Amino acid sequence: MKNLTNQGKAVCCYIFILLFPVMSFSQDITTRNGVRYIKNDKLQQQTMRNFDLQFVRKYGGLELESDDIILYDPRSVVVDENGNLIILDFVPPYIKVYDSKGQFVMSFGNKGQGPGELTTPVGLALNSEGYLYIAEFNNNITILSRNGNYINRIYPSERENLVGFRINRSGNLIFAVTPWLVYMPPGDMYINSVMRLLDPSGALIKGFGEIHTYDDQTISRVANNVSFFIDEQDYIYVTYRYQNRIEKYSPGGDLLLSISRKLAFSVTQNPKAILKKRKNGVIYGVDAPTMNIVSCGIGTDEKGRIWVMTFSRQPMYEKNNIVADGETNYTKLEIYDADGLLIDEIPLQDDFAPSLNNTIYIKGRRLFLINKNDASISEYEIVN
Repeated sequence: MKNLTNQGKAVCCYIFILLFPVMSFSQDITTRNGVRYIKNDKLQQQTMRNFDLQFVRKYGGLELESDDIILYDPRSVVVDENGNLIILDFVPPYIKVYDSKGQFVMSFGNKGQGPGELTTPVGLALNSEGYLYIAEFNNNITILSRNGNYINRIYPSERENLVGFRINRSGNLIFAVTPWLVYMPPGDMYINSVMRLLDPSGALIKGFGEIHTYDDQTISRVANNVSFFIDEQDYIYVTYRYQNRIEKYSPGGDLLLSISRKLAFSVTQNPKAILKKRKNGVIYGVDAPTMNIVSCGIGTDEKGRIWVMTFSRQPMYEKNNIVADGETNYTKLEIYDADGLLIDEIPLQDDFAPSLNNTIYIKGRRLFLINKNDASISEYEIVN
């Protein structure tokens, strides 16, 4: 067991990762209708690992002084073909760019409603031509060059979850269904699929991804909330926030692989929305119940391994399901091989609190983790 540190120097605000010997897990594997189902279960100690994870650098954090490099609330990151890291922050200038060596290059994206200006950016993606797609809360996507020049603005046909959208090589947009919490009378169906595939103009092509049906349809969108990632070949990887499900889809949205694993806690089986009623019985609002959270991020590396941010225990909460301030040491990275077999676990410790969306981003051998505790992004190298 060892701590992963910055060139051997312990720095308290960095994420330290405890690297355990490789674990191989016994699996229950079945194939139904062309879909491979894997249930990872028991642990078995082995003696070798064929990869490692090494800390490279940290972006942002509470100790910085320059406004150019301070991150206030990083929401998403992408890496372009030149190795530049592009960060979406929640405070203007919204876009910050660093070169492949971690040096600050420029920032752009002012607040406003004019061409190239942004109001409430929530999602970031990069298309095959190198254009930046910046999604806003008011359901539009602004397209900018990598220098910040305005290109276009599109309006998706459906109001979807723009926080974690992606773009495939054909220019199609992929979204997860928005986890709205709206009262639905008994018998009504809220959603019929987890994911949405849209064409480059924002028009719906299809929905895909089977929902888990709950007795209370009001909670259905929230309880089927996901994080997802697209690899270099446009395969789509999905992990469920409140369910024990990790899935791989073809570029066209066909299910290929479904993974589950042994958790240290139970999954909330039948959550019920908390209805707010007036004295006359009229419903005027809805709150979500506290549900056990399973995972909040996914990515794949250049070897096809699947990395999932999974909760090793349930964190302590304050009101409204907000994780208690300073609460840490409740997440880990699970690593699966390309066939869905769980091959390793890496606990995350020391002042790390994940973003519930896009907390992992992987490009080749570069792995980035967004830390909400100190508004930072840590970069690691996956050493094969």
